[in-house]
Amino acid sequence: MNQHTVGQAGEAALRSEPATGGVRARRRVRPWRRVRPVSDRHPDAPAPEPPRHRRLRVRSHYVPMRDGVRLAVDVWRPGEAEGPLPAIVHITRYFRSVELRPLLRSLHPAPFDHTGLYRARRRAFVTRSYAWVDVDARGSGASFGSRIGPWSPEEVADGREIVDWIAAQDWSNGRVGALGISYDGTAAERQRRTRGRGSRGSGARGPRPRA
Repeated sequence: MNQHTVGQAGEAALRSEPATGGVRARRRVRPWRRVRPVSDRHPDAPAPEPPRHRRLRVRSHYVPMRDGVRLAVDVWRPGEAEGPLPAIVHITRYFRSVELRPLLRSLHPAPFDHTGLYRARRRAFVTRSYAWVDVDARGSGASFGSRIGPWSPEEVADGREIVDWIAAQDWSNGRVGALGISYDGTAAERQRRTRGRGSRGSGARGPRPRA
């Protein structure tokens, strides 16, 4: 029987295990390697400014698109009075929020973010004088219409119109950015490539893993 050796330092020795038919199989077992955490913030970036606000307020809307389909939108803003704000838009097909049925609503009376993926980021932006806009993509969540496929031309065009709608609001200063993870991140990137007509700037960023 051939013998295998491990020539590199730090690798575990090969271990023999019995296999079917009396043949002994050999398997390489690698040692545990410590993975360094990855931070959101570049090491040379300045420290983030402290929050300016404590309370958040949210208002839900239906925004009509060019073909009459209405998209469900939640607009989050600082609880205190604030002038025109830059905005972050987040478009998802996984429901911007959920509401429990009447029998369970006593446990959680208000609609809530069921994934928790964006709760901390939403608060971080809004408490620092941003508006945050959650959107159910066409044919998902509480939005009307039907889904043809992921990131369809209709969905991308909806994103442009949402950006234009945000830029036209009295609470907006016309500057709109986008972010997301996974499907939502690709939707954000497509918005960066097809900027809304009314916005002075539109960018996208997929958040890095947090430590």
